[in-house]
Amino acid sequence: MGGRAFSALGLLLAAAVIAAVSGLAAAFAVVRFSAPITQIPNAAFPLTEAVERFTCPKGLTRIALTRGIEDGFAPGNAEPATIDPRLLHNGFFADLASGAISSVGLRGYDQGGADKSLIDHFIVPRGIVSGKLVMRIARAAPGSSNDNLRIGDLDALTHSDRSKGDASFSAARLWAEGSGVATRENGTVLAIEFTELLAPIPVGGKRETFLAYLNDPARIPDIDLVISDDTTVDALALLACQLPVEAKGVTFAEERYKRLGRDVSWLSCSMDQTQHACDPFSGDRLCREPGPLACYHEGGRTAPGQITDFGINQTSFVGGEVRLSEPVRGDRFAHLGDANGYCEAQFGAGWRVLSYHEGGGGTVVSYSLIAPQSRALVNIRDQQYANCWDRELKR
Repeated sequence: MGGRAFSALGLLLAAAVIAAVSGLAAAFAVVRFSAPITQIPNAAFPLTEAVERFTCPKGLTRIALTRGIEDGFAPGNAEPATIDPRLLHNGFFADLASGAISSVGLRGYDQGGADKSLIDHFIVPRGIVSGKLVMRIARAAPGSSNDNLRIGDLDALTHSDRSKGDASFSAARLWAEGSGVATRENGTVLAIEFTELLAPIPVGGKRETFLAYLNDPARIPDIDLVISDDTTVDALALLACQLPVEAKGVTFAEERYKRLGRDVSWLSCSMDQTQHACDPFSGDRLCREPGPLACYHEGGRTAPGQITDFGINQTSFVGGEVRLSEPVRGDRFAHLGDANGYCEAQFGAGWRVLSYHEGGGGTVVSYSLIAPQSRALVNIRDQQYANCWDRELKR
């Protein structure tokens, strides 16, 4: 049925779920497709390799949710796609799931044929700051040229605002010229950034992006995906970078032995491997848990002569003194200046929070009376998510 069949399916999917709810026609946006995987078009498993190469900035959590098995569209294995059960109180999706509609149907991964839609779903946590959808697809019928993708919350019946309809975002024409990277099986690996998936209905002259929707505190974690209606899908992946679930700050730990002398402190990130390591990218102490701050006052003392005998870099020695404050919650301080003020209140003028980079980075040796295995928050200047303060400040 090819292109004509798409008209029926497009009407059912778009009109039944959007127009029937909102009274508005769903006009799919024309978007630019990004294809940041041009270096692997001839790989045996290009989608898998794209997933493996996906990374997030330090401090963020990498999320990779895959569906289907990348096997070059091999038809032998059953790889069903699964409609989210919460959609089945909508008549249209219930009819699709039961096979009650003769003009259109559902397809699984690797399943060819015309006039069938692949419908699947993900559970996506909050705090997503970037991401993309990567798919390995092939033309199943001549009508593939006008196929489209929709993603979001398709459960229109849960929305009380009838003018909004479902919360879906679309990429029109999966087979737009220049999109994707060809593979050996005449298929395509297509990567679409979350910022390129747009709402069908403009608000205030702009179309909301899927990324903005993911950051909506009111949105549900269920994310529906529809690819229709003449395109075969080998496998796909939703790739995202997530903010830390809970705020943490980075700490230094005092060595368990006073090998440099009772009055010499050796604070470090992980030099004493009998203790838990610090995390200079995501933090290692919950900001809501009370603990001391490492406070520092500048000074001009010289390093003890035996410092290099223990494999410590001479630059790790600082001439001032370190003291540990009374336990305090790190999230008490909105900004570094507030934390510095706490050190001053504890020890006097000129005291401030010790820097992770005070001794060059990761290790600070000083003439300080600190008990073995003590642990305290320090400040790190170049990591957004490893301080309990100034977490909105871009580093």
